[in-house]
Amino acid sequence: MVGNLNFMGFFNNNVRIGSVVTAILFETGKFALGLCFGQVELSSGYGTAGSIILIMLWVSYSSMIVFYGAEFTHAYAVHKDGRIIPDHNGVKVATNKHK
Repeated sequence: MVGNLNFMGFFNNNVRIGSVVTAILFETGKFALGLCFGQVELSSGYGTAGSIILIMLWVSYSSMIVFYGAEFTHAYAVHKDGRIIPDHNGVKVATNKHK
């Protein structure tokens, strides 16, 4: 699948740099959360709900990193190239013009 996406011009330089930054943020946060979860025993204070709280924290963190990575990739592409140009497969979104 990666070969097909690369053939369509999906993985340009901006996306590569954004994905590396996102991966670094994800691994750094995973390490920090692992240290935090390893030293704090939420199960003693919250009982069975402690594991659900940990899962919710992990999902929240992961979604924030994905969104921050997408925003960084967009900002980097605009800063470097001035604008984002779609390839030949791009479709323009129609807007309703008020009269």
